[in-house]
Amino acid sequence: MNPWVLAYQGMRTLKWLLWASFVGHSLYFMYDRAPHLTPFGHLTDATAFAMFGLSMGAVVAGFLELMLRDRARVKFTRADAMYFEREALEQTSSESVARYRAQRFANVGLVGDFCCGIGGDAIELARRGPVVAVDLDPLRLAMARANVAACVPDAAAEFRLGDLATTDLPNVDAVFFDPDRRAGGRRHVSIREYAPAPDRLLARLRPGPTSLREARIFLH
Repeated sequence: MNPWVLAYQGMRTLKWLLWASFVGHSLYFMYDRAPHLTPFGHLTDATAFAMFGLSMGAVVAGFLELMLRDRARVKFTRADAMYFEREALEQTSSESVARYRAQRFANVGLVGDFCCGIGGDAIELARRGPVVAVDLDPLRLAMARANVAACVPDAAAEFRLGDLATTDLPNVDAVFFDPDRRAGGRRHVSIREYAPAPDRLLARLRPGPTSLREARIFLH
């Protein structure tokens, strides 16, 4: 399994370990309070951290996870089997929108999903045929790989890590391009501020009527 997915799963596991540590320490405290109190009857620093810090950390982690899951269910029917990151989830296409977009490529062979994010569009593109997904963020690319596998187990999908402005572009029959609209941590409304800029990518695409036509249809 991809190490980035393992890291994400590790964070989810950490939440339950925090809860288990909190419960275990609480039971130990009730069983024998003496080791947990100072000579003045106050909680020791270690006990105070275990009683309050661990529980608060677990609550925050669980709350954020639930928020993401609830928001994801609005967009994805299989949200419980998928991986999400807040900003990427806000930008990703819903199933219905992605399905509509994928219909444009119904009669196309290999499609490149450039700036695939967590894979919202790659899932629907993979349902209709082979797809190559490219993204600069290793965590989001790992999530896209896992999400496509969860929703389309037999997908003919390839995932590449790279910067579209500099990396070698895959040789595909058509391009779907959904750039980052929140580069630098803020929302951009001008197409020139998207990352990477659409005109830079179009300039790098190999000449070919199918790929350029499909890319321009989406950008318009």
